[in-house]
Amino acid sequence: MNAFEPPSSVPPAPAPLPPTSYAPATTAGGFAPPTIPLASPSDAERSARRKNAKRPKFVALLGVGALVRFGREVLEWVARNEFGLKGVLLVALAAGGVVIGWRLLAGRKAQRQGGVELTKEQLVQQYADSGLPGPAFPSDGTALGTSSMIVNQRTKLIEVNTDYDLWSHDGELLGAFRQIGQSKTKRFFRVVSALDQFFSHSWELSDPQGAVLLRLHRPRKLFYTSVRVYDGADAFVGQIRQRNVFGKVRFSMIDANGNDHGLLHAENWRAWDFHIDDALGHEIAVVTKSWEGFARTLWSRADRYVVHVNRPLSPTLSKMVVACALSIDVALKQDTRSFG
Repeated sequence: MNAFEPPSSVPPAPAPLPPTSYAPATTAGGFAPPTIPLASPSDAERSARRKNAKRPKFVALLGVGALVRFGREVLEWVARNEFGLKGVLLVALAAGGVVIGWRLLAGRKAQRQGGVELTKEQLVQQYADSGLPGPAFPSDGTALGTSSMIVNQRTKLIEVNTDYDLWSHDGELLGAFRQIGQSKTKRFFRVVSALDQFFSHSWELSDPQGAVLLRLHRPRKLFYTSVRVYDGADAFVGQIRQRNVFGKVRFSMIDANGNDHGLLHAENWRAWDFHIDDALGHEIAVVTKSWEGFARTLWSRADRYVVHVNRPLSPTLSKMVVACALSIDVALKQDTRSFG
């Protein structure tokens, strides 16, 4: 044998991975996720992804909203001319009655279904309607360790606490996201005014057994907003910080040491679809708004989202990505929902 020739029992070195690939190590259970390309989708691919989602055109939604508002204005004008102030009050009460009646019916339906607004089959269909792919890696059964997640806000008769349920792509409960620490004064002003953005808000993310996984705190805001992220032991993880007001909204993910872990981008000015990039600009997750129906859109603030994580993440980045997905609604949407 040549002195410089390696023994035949030594396997040849594997070919190096291309620089645009991610190959996580094999886990203790023996699972080795496939090599996943890190190249981010093009604008055309993202546009095609949005078109795959089953929901009406945004222009159609604006048209229906404008028609409802215009119809009410016409009714109030006619009532004022015929009956004066009493007529206007009657129209306002009738409109409020329609909204309250619809919310009561939604609550009764949820009670008949065991306290959930959507059945398992409906949750599976919601994920399918998002147009997003199936899981990219096995789930550990929690919101922090899943690839595919549904985030649905609870519909309430009077919303003084903003609460969400989290489900897997196959309709299994992953946890709950509940608002905490609201005083009676704050609840009163939430009922009689639209001043949510001038209050601070806090939430807890817990698993199905009730163990707290994350705590989020949103300070008062005027134009820019931020969300501070803490783990279940109240250790500061980082913050989600808004970078712009106009155009496609963006949020930075900053960890406890001030390191930039990436960006949450709105894919258009409507802010219905978002992608989350890591610090190198590679897409690691997608958040897309589900269509909840015209009545829910017009008469409720209860939004629904689907989240897809493209690859396994580090513990810190996983917490930040889940916090981003939850922060879209609590940091941005709840103050701007026009017809709630």
